[in-house]
Amino acid sequence: MKRKRPIALISTGLIVCVLTLVSVPVLNFTVHKPGRAVLTYFKALENHDTHRALSMLDIPSNTNLNGVTDDILSGAASVPRQAKVLDSTRVNDDAYNVKISYVQGSDTRETTFRVKRDERTFGTVQKWYIKLDQWPVITIDTGGVPTAQLNGVSVPAGETPVLFPVTYTVGFNSTYLRSDLQTVDVTEPDTTSAVHLTGKPTPELTKKVSEILKKQIDQCVKEKTLMPADCSFGKETTNQILGDVKWSVKSYPNVTLENGASGIEMAPANVELTVSGKQRDAVTAFESTFTDTVTARMRAQVRIEGNNVTVVQEEAE
Repeated sequence: MKRKRPIALISTGLIVCVLTLVSVPVLNFTVHKPGRAVLTYFKALENHDTHRALSMLDIPSNTNLNGVTDDILSGAASVPRQAKVLDSTRVNDDAYNVKISYVQGSDTRETTFRVKRDERTFGTVQKWYIKLDQWPVITIDTGGVPTAQLNGVSVPAGETPVLFPVTYTVGFNSTYLRSDLQTVDVTEPDTTSAVHLTGKPTPELTKKVSEILKKQIDQCVKEKTLMPADCSFGKETTNQILGDVKWSVKSYPNVTLENGASGIEMAPANVELTVSGKQRDAVTAFESTFTDTVTARMRAQVRIEGNNVTVVQEEAE
């Protein structure tokens, strides 16, 4: 009776070994096969799970993942769904081409992925990753605004790596400038999508320009000459001016901002002033005082650097 126990243990061990040898191929087929890796990635995108999605990618080194977060993925205009494998073609022992179809928005699309075996796996248990030679990026040109919004999340302007296939909305909304939203479909790896955004002036910028322009005009009217330096108004005369003149503002220009050829511009508007002083007539030499109304047509160029706004007055024709 005592000899039966070692035999039973040996039999149990053999059964475990056999089950292991049988279960590993099954595990590879159902969990670790190349097609399953792609389906797992697509399911992670559908569930807005960036961590799981990244775990199925062979990520190039030194990749900045500013554009890869759950918040950005959950704010996507559309993510893939109903993914299924159409074909899996062996390239070599360590790589397959996996063709997959999926629905994104109202479109059915097909993409082929290169899937490679994880070199760190060995023996009969294998894990597969989607191969990326170059991370897909969206290049966002904001015209100088430091940040943009990707699916409503702030990211630095310039190149932003993103997941794929995903439909993104890109724009920016700063204090002084706001752009229209653009939709970008990133459908393939190894692609760069360029987005050029044009900033439109916000009400806050119009208010700021009005304040700056008012201060500039107030400074101009402190001048005691008919032609104040660096100002968009003045008065010409052939008479001799005796002493100083005095300027005052009757009405400031109504500021309307628009996008011009060289950036943000103030549309031509009128500033109305009065100027008074003493003069000697150029013909009769008669001396008199005068008070004249001066209406000047002006415009301005607006420059924005961060939170700094510069207004340069110009005389409008």
